[in-house]
Amino acid sequence: MKNILTGRKLFKMFATVALAGALLPAAFADKADLDEGAIIRDIERLAIEYAYAIDAADFEKVAELFAEDGVWELLGRRLEGRDAMVEFVQGWAQRNRQGISSRMAVDNHLIDIVDNNHATGRAYLTLYSFKSAPALNDSLAPVFFTIAEDEYVRTPEGWRFQTRRIIDSAKIAPTPE
Repeated sequence: MKNILTGRKLFKMFATVALAGALLPAAFADKADLDEGAIIRDIERLAIEYAYAIDAADFEKVAELFAEDGVWELLGRRLEGRDAMVEFVQGWAQRNRQGISSRMAVDNHLIDIVDNNHATGRAYLTLYSFKSAPALNDSLAPVFFTIAEDEYVRTPEGWRFQTRRIIDSAKIAPTPE
């Protein structure tokens, strides 16, 4: 017997395929279109920009790296929104950073992509503090080591921290005086 596709059989076959495609969960459709490499590079750059902004004491830049409604859990405080972040960190810097510079290292950054617009991650942060006048430094030992737990969101400005939690902070050495 010949197997001939009639117009009617052909229509049913295409309709079935189209319906199956339309019923796929949205999560699969989102994951299929991901450029994981680009997302990971963008988020790693975000973390590095954060470290450079901390080192430069550019607290407005630090806040801009968060979503407008972002949350930064830092030093036992929950800071919600960019204005609260800038206000807190400027006050902290005035009390603690006079004549002190820092270099932050971001290591072992692990990023899990949720979909095209959301990801989570963890990274080790190590902060080195030293006196701004080079002749006064006898060591660049780390001051603290911590883990950052992050939630990232893609915004019109690019990838931003939705939430950054600083956890398991271990003070290693005293801040230079």
